Amino acid sequence: MTAPVRTILPQTTIEEAQRILFRYGHSGLAVVNDAGKLIGVISRRDLDLALHHGFHHAPVKGYMSRHVRTISPDTTMRDIETMMVNFDVGRLPVIDHDILLGIVTRTDILRQHHQAQRSVLLPPAKDHRPQSLTQLFGDRLSSNLWDLLQSVAAAAQQKGWHLYLVGGAVRDVLLAKSDRELLLQDIDLVVDGFHTAAEVGAGVELANHICELYPTARLSVHGEFQTAAILWHNDPILGSLWMDIATARTEFYPYPAANPEVEASSIRQDLYRRDFTINALCLRLTEPRPGELLDFFGGLQDLQQRQIRVLHANSFIEDPTRIYRAVRFAVRLDFQLEAQTEEYIRYAIALVFMKNSTTKNPKPQH
Repeated sequence: MTAPVRTILPQTTIEEAQRILFRYGHSGLAVVNDAGKLIGVISRRDLDLALHHGFHHAPVKGYMSRHVRTISPDTTMRDIETMMVNFDVGRLPVIDHDILLGIVTRTDILRQHHQAQRSVLLPPAKDHRPQSLTQLFGDRLSSNLWDLLQSVAAAAQQKGWHLYLVGGAVRDVLLAKSDRELLLQDIDLVVDGFHTAAEVGAGVELANHICELYPTARLSVHGEFQTAAILWHNDPILGSLWMDIATARTEFYPYPAANPEVEASSIRQDLYRRDFTINALCLRLTEPRPGELLDFFGGLQDLQQRQIRVLHANSFIEDPTRIYRAVRFAVRLDFQLEAQTEEYIRYAIALVFMKNSTTKNPKPQH
């Protein structure tokens, strides 16, 4: 399931609900009362029809579906699929003791089937037997670093959180050609608070746990979401290492090149805010499936094809510095820019020149 769930109140206007769908890329919203109890759902089609008829300021309670089919955390995949087909529903809220824990969509089901059937091509282990991703990362990362990650994962597990290794470390381990340990000096971890609404202090709490184990580490906390950064400098165990621990979050750019508005979200949304598919891969470190590779955007295939592909069309317009990063990664990894990604870069640059030209040579006022 996807969690936490984006919810609205029954008095939310049609126009505001549509704005929320646009901002987060959802196809529907759960409607809850003041006590947080689920009372309905509204789809994008419902909102589009209401807007088409001019009811921008009407409350969603007049358009939402009140007969909501729900599931529990223990509902099986087979039962979920049967309900979706028999009742033609695209999303099923997950309820436990009247508490909305998450939501399962058709996309979630398709992704789970694909994840189960896909085989990640891994080199054989040192004894020439097939190996798992956990074995691969355990072999390619230093034993001290791998032990540290396992310790942090255990601490997250006790809190009921999910912990993921994300970004460059995952990319570089999968790209490595030899059995030699990688010298990684930059590690990114993401905590997904699950149904605990992605607690913003989770990263800091885990960072404090690490500092208890490694008293020589230096801790700093940044920003509203308290991203924790831990630094080891010439440490006898870990050497020089920078580790970031952040809560899963999503971004929204109110206008091109603006500072993004950030709020807590799910691991999928956290990965979607990243620059390129090869940097949006992550390895689950906690139960129920430790060692699972999450690849929502085809990053593994792009690694195999040795190409840099951006996650969405407006990426370079929202953050033009990604243009430099695309070129830097292509040169460093000896990859090619994917054709459409290069088109997006050229279009973003053309827009910048057009905007600057208009600013310098404004049209005469009559």
